[in-house]
Amino acid sequence: MFAFLILLFSAFALCLPGLFLVLRKMAMLGDALSHTVLLGIVLGYFISPSLNSPILILAASLFSVFTVVFIEFLNQRAGIASDASIGIVFPFFFSLGVILLSRYLRNVHLDLDCVIMGDLTFADLVRTNILGFSVPSSLLSLAIVLLINVVFITLFFKELKISAFDPQAANLAGFHNQLLNLGLSLMVAISSVVSFEIVGAILVIAFLVIPASFALLFTHSLRQAIALSLIFTFVTGGIGYALAWNLNLNPAGFTASIMGLCYVFAFVYKDYQTSRRSQIRQLN
Repeated sequence: MFAFLILLFSAFALCLPGLFLVLRKMAMLGDALSHTVLLGIVLGYFISPSLNSPILILAASLFSVFTVVFIEFLNQRAGIASDASIGIVFPFFFSLGVILLSRYLRNVHLDLDCVIMGDLTFADLVRTNILGFSVPSSLLSLAIVLLINVVFITLFFKELKISAFDPQAANLAGFHNQLLNLGLSLMVAISSVVSFEIVGAILVIAFLVIPASFALLFTHSLRQAIALSLIFTFVTGGIGYALAWNLNLNPAGFTASIMGLCYVFAFVYKDYQTSRRSQIRQLN
């Protein structure tokens, strides 16, 4: 039960900022940040050799900010397109993290399998006592991150909405898009750092992109898209986790597969409905 709650809290914490990444056409940035946080975690571990240390989250978050700044530098100063900048920075930093991890941290629980697939099965073993109740430490961390994301989106909902749909209007209105991008990147970074070891890189990317992409197939209302992405995450996460548990498969990989299949079916259905309406209009 706790393992499913951990999966669900991670999914909600990631899909909320993921919706704005997709709207701002920054989905690949989320992919890059979800991978480059590994290097930040490894560097933070060199400073404080404990997987429970807040130094890891701080180091990974700061490194994610550096990643965003470096991508923007290549984009503006070197004249490289944004997708190409991400394509340069993302594999470079991620490969450095993998090299350092495999070379110097072989005996640490944060291994390469954990990086890719996560460690959801054992995520509820480390416990914290709160008001006399024993709860998984990872669940508490994810709950705090989810609360931070909800507060940030609530406070800056209007600014995020305008800058997502019309960046030029946001600039004319006096909104600082760079600060919003930085805040959004920090949300993604912190959510990715906390989720990274638990659900792995595969599900981090899936939670960031797939629920938002699914929701935007059926609505252009931001509030409805948020609600639909959360419902999609809950349903597919529940189905994926239940089937993975019964079939004795990795929950992270199976859940990501279920989410991808559901999106494909939804896309085919939406495309069929659009084609059918077009044919009806032509006949009329």
